[in-house]
Amino acid sequence: MTALYTPWGEQIDRTCPLPEYPRPQLRRDSYLCLNGLWDYTVEDGDEYSRRRSGKILVPFSPESLLSGCDFRLQSGETLWYERTFTLPEGFRRDRVRLHFGAVDQCCRVLVNDRPVGGHEGGYLPFTLDITGALVPGENRLTVAVTDDPEGGVHAFGKQRTDRGGIWYTAQSGIWQTVWLESTADNYVRSLRLTPDFDGKCLRYAVRAEDPAGARVTVLCGGRVVARSWADERGEGVCPIPAEHFRPWSPEDPYLYDLEVTLPSGDRVESYFGMRQFSVMEHRGRRVLLDAGHSGKFARNAEKLGVDLSRVDTAVLSHGHYDHADGLDVFFSQVPDIPVRARPAALSPQYHAERYIGLKGELLERFRGRFLLDDGPVDLGDGLWLIPDGVDHEQSLVADTEQGLAVFNSCSHAGAGHIAKDILARFPGKKIAAYVGGLHLMGATGTDSLGTAPGIVTNLARWLLDELGVEALYTGHCTGAPAFALLERAGDGRVHALTTGAELEL
Repeated sequence: MTALYTPWGEQIDRTCPLPEYPRPQLRRDSYLCLNGLWDYTVEDGDEYSRRRSGKILVPFSPESLLSGCDFRLQSGETLWYERTFTLPEGFRRDRVRLHFGAVDQCCRVLVNDRPVGGHEGGYLPFTLDITGALVPGENRLTVAVTDDPEGGVHAFGKQRTDRGGIWYTAQSGIWQTVWLESTADNYVRSLRLTPDFDGKCLRYAVRAEDPAGARVTVLCGGRVVARSWADERGEGVCPIPAEHFRPWSPEDPYLYDLEVTLPSGDRVESYFGMRQFSVMEHRGRRVLLDAGHSGKFARNAEKLGVDLSRVDTAVLSHGHYDHADGLDVFFSQVPDIPVRARPAALSPQYHAERYIGLKGELLERFRGRFLLDDGPVDLGDGLWLIPDGVDHEQSLVADTEQGLAVFNSCSHAGAGHIAKDILARFPGKKIAAYVGGLHLMGATGTDSLGTAPGIVTNLARWLLDELGVEALYTGHCTGAPAFALLERAGDGRVHALTTGAELEL
């Protein structure tokens, strides 16, 4: 098999790849990137047998080409990373914190052979306070990693040690940036920034052990235009003067700079844009379609100023965990709104031997919150639920002044068949927009193509030219190669569907 590099892969700096600050919305001037060449050893069990050793380029997993390695970490093996570092003069303040963007799946961390903590779960960042383990001059950092992509209690996505079918090549080890920063004892842990577009102000919450008196400064082109001080809870409002109010838009994606300083001296930089965002709204109805595989959608909604309590209709497109498991967060936050689904969506779903349906805990706790109907269902106000050829899947259809808007998450029954059936159900109507994934990616992920290029091109022509769909908004399971083919064939009628995008019909 021929190794293929992108132009960026060919030009990567092996002394310190990806050196940019990895958390731009919470930036400090104390930053030391630890990416680069580390020593590694692979062993059976938990002892240094040095069965395999060498150099690995962090933050790339050993299964990736850019890591410089050529092995897959097996269940029962431990991957040991090791490197040294020296803190620059003046770097150390009260505390020194070690950050990992992600380590797959379980790890233990040692500094100068002293345990400083660990983490379980391969997809989330974590931070360790290593102040007490540091010594003057050179320090040694060791990370021990284990991974079981075949199962266990941790999320592992569509990974298997032996790829094939829907299974991707397993990924293990350190696969996101590793860095150090120094903070005051009382430091800014996180920020919640909520632009109030109508109120022409920024609502904020500073999270720290003692956030009282945090100073929040808004800058425009390096000039201070607004300033506010947080209350004892770290919350406050910072009005934006009318002469400096500049809305964010795709045509003018303007971002304000932000500085937050605590009385302890801890200081971070951030940014924000003045924009509005909402869930689907149709003739006064606010609709939530799917909730993803976790509570991340709720966090995104909060960051974008979406009030989930104002949702009056919730719909589950189909019964796969990556569209439904986040509903437990919705059910907890919005206690009185049921979720409409087809009966088969709550049945066990499998791909080969792997369970891909709703998690049992969700069904056990919230089964009574689902409103089941095989449809079609008239929701009123020009909204319908239309079943398709997959027994647990349905589309949300809205009748607008420009035509029908069709929302289908993965189009497992085929987008062309779904669109054709909907047009037959609504004679005389046209589809102004088809929104959703098209299930065209290959087994190795969104960078692969799961069918022949000609089939993708023909699908675009069928949807856009023969069926008269005026615009196609797609993402999720479509995949990058398929999207490129669709975009080329669509002649300006195919658009990328992204988080925070707005569609007005």
